[in-house]
Amino acid sequence: MTSDAELVRAWRDGDADAGDVLVERHYDALVRFFRTKTSRGEDDLVQKTFLVCAERLSTYQGHGTFRAFLFGIARNVLFEHYRSKAKDG
Repeated sequence: MTSDAELVRAWRDGDADAGDVLVERHYDALVRFFRTKTSRGEDDLVQKTFLVCAERLSTYQGHGTFRAFLFGIARNVLFEHYRSKAKDG
């Protein structure tokens, strides 16, 4: 099994399949994360998380696990979701 670190390096180098493997590997965990914190819309939040991850992949330095990096993004996406809900009333 290829490690997350190896997949991240490959993804950065343009290997879209490596990104697909990372998405598949962590998708269910992100769904569970959002499902326990929101009443609905977890799939949209997971998609947003992976979008932000792809945009910021170059900032991942490998000091922690990729999973920690990804869940840090998920946390920020969740907070943004809460803020937008609060603004909407």
